[in-house]
Amino acid sequence: QTNKVKYLTGRVSCIQSLDSVKLAREISRQGEKAGAVMEVLVEVNIGREENKGAWTQTSCMNLLMKSAGCPALLCTG
Repeated sequence: QTNKVKYLTGRVSCIQSLDSVKLAREISRQGEKAGAVMEVLVEVNIGREENKGAWTQTSCMNLLMKSAGCPALLCTG
């Protein structure tokens, strides 16, 4: 959730469950303010369950391309 990112920046080594471009941008923004690069794990819905909010395998590439413009974000898994 984007409203909680400011409390995590600089206090955790990795943020799990990145599930939106909006969240990626907020994590990067808060990381820049703190002078830190935030490591994240992308949440992927490999089972294609419709009630899950994660990325599909194909749309995951879209997230990664857009998050490349987030200088304080490091997608590691």
